[in-house]
Amino acid sequence: MGNVCTIVTTQADHQSKASKSGNDFQHQIFQKIISEIKDPKFMILQPRSSVYLPGNEKRPRHFSCLEIVTPIGSFIGDTDIVIFNKLRHKPVLIISCKTSVRERITQSLYYSRLYRDKYGLIPFFLITKDVKGEFGTEKKAGKARILAEHERMWVFTENIKTIGGCVKPLDSLIQEIWRVIR
Repeated sequence: MGNVCTIVTTQADHQSKASKSGNDFQHQIFQKIISEIKDPKFMILQPRSSVYLPGNEKRPRHFSCLEIVTPIGSFIGDTDIVIFNKLRHKPVLIISCKTSVRERITQSLYYSRLYRDKYGLIPFFLITKDVKGEFGTEKKAGKARILAEHERMWVFTENIKTIGGCVKPLDSLIQEIWRVIR
């Protein structure tokens, strides 16, 4: 008999791989955007969602417009990539990158609502691989699609089976960014 090798995957291992995959996907999207969107009026940044206690002045100044301030501290919401208008000193597009949707759609929708309360109808893009087809189709919508449509979220996906309505092909991302920020 030969040696038998058993691989045990822990929840921590799974979370670590999922986190790395998400970070890699976000970096890939960021690189695509900064290589295509070149205009001195705009700044494309990746804010970090650190929490700051009241009175802490360490947050970079250009992110202060993204702060959600509460009496016990402030934080930046689900803003993986933000396009700022330098002249207006405010965000003109917020992008959230998710490799999978699951419960994360509600997180993105919550923050899109908070930022819309602050800025009006600021466009909020969700970019996803959606490998499992959680958006469904236009004819047989999944919960994620219903929520995204209701909240006027723009979704860009690599999963061509889910395209239609608010769900657009990832290949159209740059064109849609230009359309929105001009």
